[in-house]
Amino acid sequence: DAGNGFSVTLGSYGSALGLEREDPSGLYTVSRAYQDTSLNLGDVDTAGANEGVAISYSADDFSIAVSFEDSENTNIDADNLNTEVSISYTGIENLAIGGGFFTGNGTDTTDYTNLHLTYNAGKALIAAEWVEEDNAAANTDVEAMMILVDYDVSDKVGIVLRYSEEDSDVANQDNEKFTIAPNYSITDNLGAILEFSDGEQGTTDVESVALELTLTF
Repeated sequence: DAGNGFSVTLGSYGSALGLEREDPSGLYTVSRAYQDTSLNLGDVDTAGANEGVAISYSADDFSIAVSFEDSENTNIDADNLNTEVSISYTGIENLAIGGGFFTGNGTDTTDYTNLHLTYNAGKALIAAEWVEEDNAAANTDVEAMMILVDYDVSDKVGIVLRYSEEDSDVANQDNEKFTIAPNYSITDNLGAILEFSDGEQGTTDVESVALELTLTF
């Protein structure tokens, strides 16, 4: 904390972009939205962490951060630094807007643009995201979107509905996915999510069932 709203992060960290962030235990579902794992910008388990320095500034209603970084396990001498700019705005009641840009340099030729928002409406949280992947080295651009609704049935029971789709320039690489994920607070420290997902990866139908237990302490 550098004071006056400024802070500096140095080391290995996740992307500030994306609606679904780094920690799997903080997700509304067991799985992430996109079949193309590079679109899950906050997923450090699959996409890898960033190594660099980020400078951020926060005021009452907005924040902005600039990150200069290398890909994980990349020698800084052999690659130009990638750049990420992220912003967020919370000046409208119950509404949070975020997003930004990632620009790859050197050996990384991929750029990402992200915009996401959440809105609290009583017992429901409504979220939406749009993300675009632009690969300058090949014609493999992807445009994706997600809509998610989290509804609290009671203090212990909730349910999440999520729909996502990916439109790729590569033939037979379009994806879509619908997920329903009831959750239950077994105790104050133990929660469970049961997820059912159905969708298409290219021309293949894909279904999955997952159960996650999370212990907090």
